[in-house]
Amino acid sequence: QKRIDEIRKRLRQIRATPVEQLSFDFMEAEQYREDEQMLRRRLDQLVEDRKAEPGRIRERYRLRDVRAFPLGLRFLLPEPLVEQERS
Repeated sequence: QKRIDEIRKRLRQIRATPVEQLSFDFMEAEQYREDEQMLRRRLDQLVEDRKAEPGRIRERYRLRDVRAFPLGLRFLLPEPLVEQERS
């Protein structure tokens, strides 16, 4: 959010002073316009990322598979068989 606010503030500053009022030559004025366009694209990208990020995080941590591993085995034998083996 902080970066979005910074870019919005910078764009307001750029819009407040039209490039025609600045003492730029043609190349500087063109660069100024390109910088403004880049800031607009970056702002749009940050806003979109901010909207999409919670969904991407939820998807990343979504339970995909349930894996169960036995911790031990217990054998149940009839007592007569156990008694026979002890003898």
